[in-house]
Amino acid sequence: DVVNEYLLGYAPRAGKYLCTYLAKKGFTSDELIMAGLARKLKNGDIVDYFRDRVMFPILDMRGIPIGFGGRISGRGEPKYLNTAETFIFNKGRVLYGLNLAVPEIRREDYVIVVEGYTDVMRAKQYDIGNIAATLGTAFTEDHGKLLRRYTKNVVIAFDADTAGSAAAIRGMEILVQCGCTVKIAMFPEGEDPDDYLKNKGRDSFLDLVKRKSLTLVEYVLHNACKKYDISSITGRVDIVNEVIPSLVKTDNMVERGAYIKLIAEKLNLSEEAITQEMLKYAKGLQKTGIIRGKKVKNNYTDDGAEIPKLSKFSGPQHNLVWMSVLNPKIVDLIDEDPGIDFLSEPYLREVLSLIKKMKDLGEEITPSAIMDMADLEESKQFLSHLYFKEYLPPCDNLENVGLYIKDLKRRALLDKVKAKQEELEKAQNQGDRKLLRNYMEEINRLHGFIRKEI
Repeated sequence: DVVNEYLLGYAPRAGKYLCTYLAKKGFTSDELIMAGLARKLKNGDIVDYFRDRVMFPILDMRGIPIGFGGRISGRGEPKYLNTAETFIFNKGRVLYGLNLAVPEIRREDYVIVVEGYTDVMRAKQYDIGNIAATLGTAFTEDHGKLLRRYTKNVVIAFDADTAGSAAAIRGMEILVQCGCTVKIAMFPEGEDPDDYLKNKGRDSFLDLVKRKSLTLVEYVLHNACKKYDISSITGRVDIVNEVIPSLVKTDNMVERGAYIKLIAEKLNLSEEAITQEMLKYAKGLQKTGIIRGKKVKNNYTDDGAEIPKLSKFSGPQHNLVWMSVLNPKIVDLIDEDPGIDFLSEPYLREVLSLIKKMKDLGEEITPSAIMDMADLEESKQFLSHLYFKEYLPPCDNLENVGLYIKDLKRRALLDKVKAKQEELEKAQNQGDRKLLRNYMEEINRLHGFIRKEI
């Protein structure tokens, strides 16, 4: 029974039902707030966080509850509500239902990723178990790493309205960066996986997911053809320009050739013209010093030499600085909020400061030019490694970069929460109630900042 398997429950309409019950079990109000089960009103009252909602426990890979999702049982907003970020629950690091889906994911060697818990449960009712949900949030690198443990094959089955968004494309690129082979299922307008299963059944759903889903390039081409006038020269040029960035990221030459042929036939253009535009775009990337391929030419043999993995200079902060080298306008966003000093490493702060200085002086900004001005040896090493970077997040859309910065701020706050939580545990072991209360207040304050960043 799906209800029992996913441990569904109900949060009563009464405002303090859970708080009263847990208080009798010895839990304090601060502990309930920290766990995301209660909230404090302006008048100081502590009330249940979830009320009059069907409850969906969110479990980690060990099957241990770390949060909850609640769907309103009648009318009201928001329709869906998740536990606020806590030191153990982060939407960007968990996928709903994945702990139950692993056996079938391994057996089928692919996973279907949907948006919400009801989509997961509906699929399970139709005997489709290799499915998990993102809890309504965008894909993150942590999601990609989590899925990669069990399969490299991912089919995104989002609602028709969400599937066309820039966030879906960005999510696909993140999953590709994590080593996943990604496709997207295209549902009819106005339908989601839940509706489609009820209306068309299991076989039609699996046919859509397994045989009719689109790759990243096909998907971008499909959206671009809807967005621009395919009958006009200008429209076809716009379509090509929109598809090329995804085309360049395709490493397999046979696959790339097939895509070029597909685009040429779709737009009634020559394959040579599309290839030339792609090479022009790639050459523009090379001017910045970026080489996106997996191999570099060896001057002494005809073979390609593998680029070593450079784990030291990896992570979100490093990506943000690399993006700033390619698009110096990003420095202004960082400088405004949260500030260059927000970055944890001195060499990252130096590189950003130099980019800002060169930008203000109107000088050309390249990795080698920044390297010439850098004082710290690690800054020079960092910039030299930029030449071997296989992938960088898209940096031409400042709105998307703003979301990236926002995510970095949230991560930094979560790290502070984790550190305070460790100090809290020490105070608890020492029996220091005053210090314990101080740490709990500080953790609650940090969670308040985190909620503002979501």
